[in-house]
Amino acid sequence: MFERKKYILEVYREKSFSRAAENLFISQPSLSATVKKEEEELGAPIFDRSINPIRLTEIVREYIRTAAGIADQEQQFAAYMDDLDQLRKGSLTIGASNLFVSYILPPLIAEYTAAFPGVTVMLREEDTFHLTERLLSDELDLVMDIGDLDPQLFDGIFFCHGSLLLTVPEEIVLRCGAEKYAMTAQDIRSNRHLLPETEPVSLSLFRNEPFLLLNEGNDTRKRADSIFELHQMKPVVRLLLDQQISAYTFADYGMGISFTGDLLVKHLPQSGKLRYFRLVGTEVERSVYFYRRRKRFAPKAQRKFLEIAASYRR
Repeated sequence: MFERKKYILEVYREKSFSRAAENLFISQPSLSATVKKEEEELGAPIFDRSINPIRLTEIVREYIRTAAGIADQEQQFAAYMDDLDQLRKGSLTIGASNLFVSYILPPLIAEYTAAFPGVTVMLREEDTFHLTERLLSDELDLVMDIGDLDPQLFDGIFFCHGSLLLTVPEEIVLRCGAEKYAMTAQDIRSNRHLLPETEPVSLSLFRNEPFLLLNEGNDTRKRADSIFELHQMKPVVRLLLDQQISAYTFADYGMGISFTGDLLVKHLPQSGKLRYFRLVGTEVERSVYFYRRRKRFAPKAQRKFLEIAASYRR
């Protein structure tokens, strides 16, 4: 009904079909035909053409009031969309594990919010299973995760590579005679563990030592189980935990050996009580991605964040 409202509003403002047609850059017969069609659909005349200037009928007053209201709402909506396009407002919700939220995302989000202060960023810390569910239900825009989420459901945008390290308290290193394979946190920051000449350690050296493992279902735990299988070893498990950083912290207190990603080692302050060992096998190398739902429109707020994240790739 209101598709032709801008023509009628222009006639109303000018009180003249000829001047309205000039303003609209259309011919007067075309404008008259448009108004007539609208009148036919309404079943009542909008303008009284019997006098000059034209006079409004009773019905047109309500029509104009309603049409003007719609035009105003459209203008407000256009302004809102322009704000979104210019990122003067908007929102972005990101899900990730505690590790990523605490140590990887802060510099990205700090740069993003400085560039686009009008965009509200919300973070959700959970495990992969729950993050995936929330991404599927559109509660999250992006999920930062290690592993392979279903490519039929999600698009993965690569962020960085990572390697799994064996993290061992110094007293256990000395007790097991593993000093020749040990690396410091500074070695990890220098990527010594990635050099082909760096000799990997055999888990058999630590066969009788306690391990701090994550609960089943966690990506790090799955990889650890595969590494144990490769070394034909059944570990002595002292603690089961939910978060990699928790296992790392307990290892720092000397309670056992943990598996730690090199990203975590590079970002954490060090006590000097831990040593790190290179591992081998396909399960050691892993990549970090930002995941989003496939075939879902990516708003500008999301695209700009991924552009900033791309500058941090390593």
